[in-house]
Amino acid sequence: MIGVDDFALRRRHRYATVVVDAETHVRIDVLPDRTADTLEAWLRGHPGVELVCGGGSATYAEVTRRPCPTQCRSPTAGMCGTASEKPP
Repeated sequence: MIGVDDFALRRRHRYATVVVDAETHVRIDVLPDRTADTLEAWLRGHPGVELVCGGGSATYAEVTRRPCPTQCRSPTAGMCGTASEKPP
């Protein structure tokens, strides 16, 4: 189970994404930007992710409009659905 959120490296100019273990709150990775493509690529490289939690970011929610790269699901409104269905 992971949590994702963006943060400013330089406010209004440059942002990144932090990926944390949602249970232990330990940082797993920092992605170089906050795009859906970057998050999707990261998820493809980590097929063991079963649950993705995140804020209401429209950028991250874009991942849900694509076939899910892993069999993950989300308790929040639509970070990632299963590979065969769209999130609610």
